[in-house]
Amino acid sequence: MNSSERAIEPRQTSNIKWVDWDDEAFRRAKEENKPILLDISAVWCHWCHRLDSDTYSVPDIAEYIDAHFIPIRVDTDKRPDINRRYNMGGWPTTAFLTHEGRVIGGGTYIPPDQMRQVLRDIRSFWDRSQGGAAPQVDMPSPESIPIGLLSPTIIDEILGEVANNFDLIYGGFGSQPKFPNTEAQELALLKYHYSGNREFLRIVGVTLQNAGKSGTYDREMGGFFRYSTSRDWSIPHFEKMSEDNAK
Repeated sequence: MNSSERAIEPRQTSNIKWVDWDDEAFRRAKEENKPILLDISAVWCHWCHRLDSDTYSVPDIAEYIDAHFIPIRVDTDKRPDINRRYNMGGWPTTAFLTHEGRVIGGGTYIPPDQMRQVLRDIRSFWDRSQGGAAPQVDMPSPESIPIGLLSPTIIDEILGEVANNFDLIYGGFGSQPKFPNTEAQELALLKYHYSGNREFLRIVGVTLQNAGKSGTYDREMGGFFRYSTSRDWSIPHFEKMSEDNAK
């Protein structure tokens, strides 16, 4: 891979008039009776750039969004609190909210034709409900999340899933795309440390041996890329996550 492929490029400017996450944006959403389109992204995110170039730069999509939504863009690295609350499974996140911040629906990367349909569906639902859209997913505030004691059986159940999904040949879990899943590796090491069960040490060893000699390991700069699009770790997705590499 040449150096130009490794560089982090600024996000392509879309045709949408994005606004910041602030009180003014939510005030406008209420006064203009519009749902909010929340885009959570990052400068290092490949599919965030693709969403801009493939979808948000299409004139009719941008015009429809500006006319019928309040478009808010948030950088996940600058506002991890918003990402924690609204992330829909990755970056980019495309979430539709009420002016109260409740979730109507959403997803991740949405190609143009699908985006046109999603926008029409959300707006139609909004108009039918006269702006009082009941959220399909109600995100609890941190204060309302019940707090209790964790049972040891929960850890055993998680460890069972770790063992059941382990790829005996290439390491890691499942098929493809394949992520490092550093939390699962750490849990397996803890299980080995406290129990001496070498099967969990094998999970970590096979994973590191295979991922470490594959394209997912960055031999030039060190560290592991975010994931591999292939089961054998040979085709990396060229992003790095500090939460994986700083452990």
